[in-house]
Amino acid sequence: PLGPTAKGAVCGCCTIMFLPCGTFPPVAPRGQQEKPFAVRAWATATVHELLCRPPDVFDEFEADQFAWTGDKPQLVRPPQPPQLSDNDILLEDDTDVDIHEELDDFGFVLPPRGDALGDSTRAYAHQFEPKAVRRRRRFEARRQRLGQHGDWTSLPEPVLKKLLRKGVPFQHRPEVWWSVLGCEALRQRSPIAYAAHVAGNLSAKVADEIERDLQRTFPSHGTFCEAAGRAKLRNILRGYACYNPRVKYCQGLNFIAAMLLVVLGDEERSFWALAAAVERLGAEGYYCDSMKLLRADVQVLDGLLARKCPRVSRAFRENDVELISIVSEWYITWFSKCLPPLTTVRVWDTLFLEGFKILFRVALGIFRRAEVEVLRCGGFDTIMINSKLWPRNMIAHNELLKASFQGLRMFRRQELLQARAVALQHIEAEDLERHRRVEEKAAAREASRTSTAANSSDATPSTGVLSVPHPHDASLTSSALHESL
Repeated sequence: PLGPTAKGAVCGCCTIMFLPCGTFPPVAPRGQQEKPFAVRAWATATVHELLCRPPDVFDEFEADQFAWTGDKPQLVRPPQPPQLSDNDILLEDDTDVDIHEELDDFGFVLPPRGDALGDSTRAYAHQFEPKAVRRRRRFEARRQRLGQHGDWTSLPEPVLKKLLRKGVPFQHRPEVWWSVLGCEALRQRSPIAYAAHVAGNLSAKVADEIERDLQRTFPSHGTFCEAAGRAKLRNILRGYACYNPRVKYCQGLNFIAAMLLVVLGDEERSFWALAAAVERLGAEGYYCDSMKLLRADVQVLDGLLARKCPRVSRAFRENDVELISIVSEWYITWFSKCLPPLTTVRVWDTLFLEGFKILFRVALGIFRRAEVEVLRCGGFDTIMINSKLWPRNMIAHNELLKASFQGLRMFRRQELLQARAVALQHIEAEDLERHRRVEEKAAAREASRTSTAANSSDATPSTGVLSVPHPHDASLTSSALHESL
């Protein structure tokens, strides 16, 4: 159906599309197109662009959809076509196109039917439903016995911990998170209202970073496809940057704020939940100070992995895989970007009550569940490609929670804090030593240039004219220091 539209050499990746690489014409606005042409043009442009570009120029969203095997991309999740309303185009009688995408409870697009991951998601939801119904009844009964409406922290901690590990029903999650995070107390004691934080002054650099990441945040979710949804997310992130000047903004916070907005459904409550959660988890150091806290926690996780999943740990060492290259995204987004949405909120149910130690438990749970797949990987490249799929395949949220809690010795917060402190000392010593070596190299280069200039001056008769070094030479020391850092 797609005939040649321009002249030029045909790209090897796109011969089946009958389109010359990089020469297809721009697509007119959707309102000016008929539906069949709009869909075909979208498919042509999308597949052509993704298949014809090398992997190193894929942006973050595109790379999520493709995994590379050798020199060819393997489709992991097909891009979703543009939404076309009845006002934009008219369906032809003989056009068999389904413009209605299937969404989960949170508004995320489900993989299409026939897709292995999508079919597994639906099958697991059907299988888990009877257990979910029983848990929902028990939860409702407990809720009726609360002394004060919505005050979940009034329950004894062991009771609340057990209840949340079983999962919070969808309709009650906003209430529970707001309570266990202490959001109302934080809002009441804040001397500055949310609107004032949003209206605060930000540097152009921070504002640009936020604006750039808005387009990358859950682009397939209906809320963030629209300008109004992105505006709410922008306000939350700008408000938090003013609220916490130590952190300002860092990638990862956009996915956390977006997931809070999806679940809580209210912009201001999502802001206070973000502020309370970062404070409760003590996670500021993940987003500032050269991410020292993140690096320290990955070192702690590395030690835990060697004890709890020794075969996985050994496979990483033998293939020179740095653990931080796999789990940094897990930690700075609190799994919201890598786990399926329902699995993410199950993790957050426990995370918001029990604190940062859940990050370690769930990371170990993922590796325990993916151990067979890890051991099948034949080398560094295969491990790095498949590492994106391990958390994404954790649709069996209940089994992941079991793997994260059962069979693992009790995690004591104090032990993790001690291990974190030791790791922080090690990292700070490494950073100081690295900085010292950089300064020594810069000083040695400067001394060498000075000595060379002096020798040249001694060997050349004086003309009585002051010799001024070229501006390029004067900047070498700072440039060398910058490059080393």
